[in-house]
Amino acid sequence: MTPAVEIGLPPATVEMILDHHMTPVAGRPEDIAAMVAFLASEDARYVTGQLLRVDGGITSHAPTYADTRRMMGLGRN
Repeated sequence: MTPAVEIGLPPATVEMILDHHMTPVAGRPEDIAAMVAFLASEDARYVTGQLLRVDGGITSHAPTYADTRRMMGLGRN
């Protein structure tokens, strides 16, 4: 969630996206920064070759595509 998203998307769209998150909140730039800081720290010295999704679980499934099409009045194709 950034200021551009908060201003640029209708509240109904933001709510629709949040409905599909596995966490109850939208991520903020600080969440990405925290992961970067961890990976750059000595605490992550043994982490190698991983794909770490810092996305609140939204990519664990992708129903938002259908919701978006439905909201735009495109129906099923």
